[in-house]
Formats: sequence, C-alpha cells, structure tokens
Amino acid sequence: MITKTTKRLFVGILILFQNINIYAQTYYFEANKQFDNKNYQNAIPLFIKALNEEDSAELLEKLAYCYYAIDDFHNSEIYYQKAISKKNYSPNALRLYAEVLHKNERFEEAITQYKNLVKIQPKLSSIIDLKISKCQHAILWKNSYQNDVRIENLRALNSEFDESGISIRNNLVYFGSSRQLTTVKDEAKDKKMEVNNFR
Repeated sequence: MITKTTKRLFVGILILFQNINIYAQTYYFEANKQFDNKNYQNAIPLFIKALNEEDSAELLEKLAYCYYAIDDFHNSEIYYQKAISKKNYSPNALRLYAEVLHKNERFEEAITQYKNLVKIQPKLSSIIDLKISKCQHAILWKNSYQNDVRIENLRALNSEFDESGISIRNNLVYFGSSRQLTTVKDEAKDKKMEVNNFR
C-alpha cells in the first residue's frame, strides 16, 4: 500500500527532474543562441552546463568548435575526442578533430584521423592526402632536424595576432599578420619594419 508520504516523495522527485530538464534546455537554447551569433566565448560555459544534463555528440561538437574558434586547441581536442567517441558524430567533427590534432603537433594521431575521414568522405582524398603529407613532413623534421635548429622569439614581430609567411629579401623581413597596419621596431637592429594586414 502506497502511503501519502510516498506519493508526495514521488511527486517531489518528478518536479525536481522536470526543473532540472527545464534548466538544461534553457542552457542549451541560450548556448545555441550565442553559438549562432558567433559569441563562442559566451557559449562555452552554457554548453558545459547543458552537457552536465545531456551528454550528446551535438553538444560536444558545438563546444569543441567554440574552443576551436577562439584558438584554444587543447580544449577543442578534448571535446572533439569525446564527440567522436559517440556513434552519431558528424564527418565535420572528425575533420576538425584531425586538424586540431595537427595543430597540437600530435601528427601520428592526426594522420590516423585523416585516414578515418577519407573512408567516410572519399571525395576529399586529394585534400586529405596533402594534410597527411604535411604531418609526415613535420614528423620527419621533428625527428631529424629539430636539434640542428635554434628557435628564438622575435618580440618585435610576434604578437597576440596571427603571423605567418615570413620571408627575407634585400635585408628586409616580410610577413603576413592579422594585426592592423603598423610600424614595429626591431630593438636588436634599431630598424623600423612595415607590417601588412592580411585580413
């Protein structure tokens, strides 16, 4: 025989689970709103809260992409790895997971994921072959030539922005950067350099 106390306890538990579900949905909808508006930094804590209630491949992929979009490749790798451990992950998650592994210099694992990707998206084989080749060259360089190279931070050139494509011609340094057009001074040589914006 069910007592009134048992009934009340059962109803209380049902209300509690309904409230938890409402909170999870609220986090989910707000996180998606921030995600759709490309406010990835704001979406991250909301996706994490939603994941506490529902551990789905979709949520994991979106959270991983948020980290990817803000260049936090360490956390992006963690959540893409969790996403592809689910059965219903998207091919895009696998592609970005491989790229994140590549960016994190985990070249062997990146090659494995690129090969997995080409199995499900054979049309991408020429692009993926190029990415695999880049990983293989990086492994070769890391294993063979790294000890022969000294890397030094050029503080006059490096910034919090993206810089790439460095070349030297006629004693001038050229490179692309996402910072605004500016002039920087090389303290070591007391020279000014023009920095072009590639955005």
